[in-house]
Amino acid sequence: MKKNLIEMLDELHLNKQLHLDSCTELFANMDYLLHTTSLIPYPVFINDKNYTGSSPKIMESEVLYNYVKKYFYEEAKVLSNALIIPLGKAVEEILIQMIKENLLKREQ
Repeated sequence: MKKNLIEMLDELHLNKQLHLDSCTELFANMDYLLHTTSLIPYPVFINDKNYTGSSPKIMESEVLYNYVKKYFYEEAKVLSNALIIPLGKAVEEILIQMIKENLLKREQ
């Protein structure tokens, strides 16, 4: 996954914006520029299977959405000037909701 992520970020020229040769450096000597996180900080299982983020949708599950609000919303407050790159549709949906609630800026 990391290799694919690095390739994607380099393809978007994030490395050039950060004055890096490659985004590989974000996972090495320039790791202070990177903050990784998850919407839900704990493992989640639905019907004894690893939760993929799609069924149920996070905002349709009171338990999951409350975890997002309790943990990710609070973490996002601290990262108010960060560039946020969503990895997945479920994350994108939450970020769009947070923009609607004025908890994130669209340009992030």
